[in-house]
Amino acid sequence: MHYRIATLEDAPAITELLGSTGYYSPVDAAELDGIVVVAETKDQQLHGCVWAMVCGRHAYIDYLTVRPGHSGFMPLRLMKMMEAALRQVGAKYIRGAVKTDNTAAIRIDRAMGAEFDDGYSLGYRRL
Repeated sequence: MHYRIATLEDAPAITELLGSTGYYSPVDAAELDGIVVVAETKDQQLHGCVWAMVCGRHAYIDYLTVRPGHSGFMPLRLMKMMEAALRQVGAKYIRGAVKTDNTAAIRIDRAMGAEFDDGYSLGYRRL
C-alpha cells in the first residue's frame, strides 16, 4: 500500500470511496478544502483516505475512511501521514468529532494521543 497526499484528480475516486462504506452522507470530494491523504494499491485503486481542514494553527480531521475488508494498520498509517503533513503546514492542534459508537475510530484516535470529553458532540449544516 502506498500513502500520499491526494490531488484534485483523485476527487472522483475519493467520492466513491467515501460512499463505499455507507457511513457518510453523500460527499463530493471536489468540494473538500484542505489536505486529503490516500492509501492506494500499485494499480492506483484507493482503499483509504482521511481529510483535514487547516485553519491557522488548528486542523480539523474528518472522513477517516477505509474500504470494507481493508482495515489492519491502514487507518493508523493514514493518520500518521496526515499528522506529518499538518506539521509541515504549521498546524499545532488537531481536532475532530467521532460518533460515540465508532469504537474503532476512538481506538485509533486514542493510539494517536487524542483525548475525549464524554457527552461532546458536533454538528453542522450546509449553507
